[in-house]
Amino acid sequence: MSQAEAPLPWHAAQWRSLAERLQTGNLPHALLLTGVGGVGKRRFARRFAKAVLCERPGAQHQPCGECRGCTLFEAGSHPDFLFVGPEEEGKDITIGHVRSLTAQVALKSQYGRHRLVVLDPADRMNPNAANALLKTLEEPGPDTLLLLVSDKVSALLPTIRSRCQQVAFRVPARSEALAWLTAQLESSDTMDSLLALAGGAPLRAIELAREGGVTHYEGLLTDLEAAIADADPVEMAAKWSERPLEETLSLWYRLFAQLIRLKSGAGQGEEPLAGLSGRLQALADTVDLTGLFAQLDSGLRAQRLARKQINRQLLLDELWIGWSETADRRPDNKTRRI
Repeated sequence: MSQAEAPLPWHAAQWRSLAERLQTGNLPHALLLTGVGGVGKRRFARRFAKAVLCERPGAQHQPCGECRGCTLFEAGSHPDFLFVGPEEEGKDITIGHVRSLTAQVALKSQYGRHRLVVLDPADRMNPNAANALLKTLEEPGPDTLLLLVSDKVSALLPTIRSRCQQVAFRVPARSEALAWLTAQLESSDTMDSLLALAGGAPLRAIELAREGGVTHYEGLLTDLEAAIADADPVEMAAKWSERPLEETLSLWYRLFAQLIRLKSGAGQGEEPLAGLSGRLQALADTVDLTGLFAQLDSGLRAQRLARKQINRQLLLDELWIGWSETADRRPDNKTRRI
C-alpha cells in the first residue's frame, strides 16, 4: 500500500461508522464530506469508493487491493465508478459534467454492486449544474452512491446539503498531527510552524513543506512591513501576482488572523512560526484592531471573488492599497502619500 493510499489515523471514527452502514446495507444514496482543506477528505472519498467496489473487503470493509474491483479502480477503468470535477484548476463544474453523472447513475451496475460517483469539489458547481444535480439527488437510481466533497460547504445550495448526509472531518489533535507529520517529513525543524500555518491541517502542512510555505509567509510579513513603511503597494501587488493566487490569499488570511490574535491578547505566549513572533507582535502593535479586521475581511472577500473570472492583478492591487491606506490612518503617521 502506498503512502497516498494509507488510511489516516484521524479518519478512524468516520470510516468505522460508514463501514458498518455499508456492511448492513444501510448507506444513504448521497454523502457530503465536509471540513477545511488539508484534512484528507479527498483521500477518504477515494479510499471509501474503492472499498465499496471491492469484491473481497477485509476487516471494517478495508479494500483488499487485489480483486478485480480494486484493480480496475486503481487503473481508472472501473465501469461502475465516475469522478466528476472541473476540467482545469479554478474552473467550474458545469451542467455538462452533471449530465455525465446523471447518465452514469441511471445505468445498471455492470458488476452487480454500486454505481458510485465522486463529485469534487462540489462547491465549484455553477448554478445550472447545482440545479441539475438536485434532480439526481431527489430521484437516485438503485444502488447509487454519490460522494460529494467540499471545503466550503456554505457555498452549496441548502437544498443540496439537505439531500445529503454530512460526514464532518475536523483537524486532528495537535499531538496526533505532529506524530503523523514526523513519519512523513525528512526534517522536523519547521514542523510546528508548518502545522500552525496550515491551520492544523496535516496534509496542507505537507503541501506547504513542498512549496516553501514558511518562507513565503515570512516574505509576506516582510512586504507588509515595507508597505506600512511607505513602499509602493502596487509594486507589492505586482510581485505577489507572480505566485498562485489561492495560496497568496490563504497566507494573507493566516497572517492577519494571527495579528488579530496577538492584538487582542488571545495569542500571547504562542509561537506561531519559529522566529517570527516578535515581528508579528511589532506589526500588530502599529495598527488598531479595526484596521486589522478590515484587512482580514478584505482577504476573505478576495477569496470569494477569486473563485470567479476576475482580474487577479486588480484584486491584489485592492488588497495592498487597502493595507497601505491603513498605514496612512495610523495616529503616529505624520506623512501622507500623494
